[in-house]
Amino acid sequence: MTRVAIAGTGGLAQLIAKHIMRDTSHIFILLSRAVSCSFAREPHSIQSALVGIDVLISTIPGQVQFKLIDAAVSVDVRRFIPAQFQGAPSRIVANSISDANRMAVLRYLERPEHRRRLQYTVIVCGILYERFAPGGLRASLMGAASGIGYEGGFLVGP
Repeated sequence: MTRVAIAGTGGLAQLIAKHIMRDTSHIFILLSRAVSCSFAREPHSIQSALVGIDVLISTIPGQVQFKLIDAAVSVDVRRFIPAQFQGAPSRIVANSISDANRMAVLRYLERPEHRRRLQYTVIVCGILYERFAPGGLRASLMGAASGIGYEGGFLVGP
């Protein structure tokens, strides 16, 4: 039985948690960075929460992922899934709007001290999920804050 921690409590985290609960026998916990929780402020609380965890899934993009990676390495989490849920990493332009520290997180994961102790998997959802799902991402409680939650047109070029 795999023990999974999901960092975040938004729409994507809830979808992942519902799937794990409904379709698997895995055990999972949700890690929140809400003000009422010390998770984002105290590295030791992250480490304590991750003791015994096999897989850590981050649905929180940005700088907090560096703390998650360090905590995961320190308590021997086997696999990390970064908040990269979009197109292929090879297509991300560093420091662009679509980057949002994604390339920096991947470079951080490739550091020898991390690579030796922590495997990682990048999940590529692609444009069909992101743009053409009925109701767009907003129907799954995702993307509203970023302004990309609505279904819409997509231009395809050569």
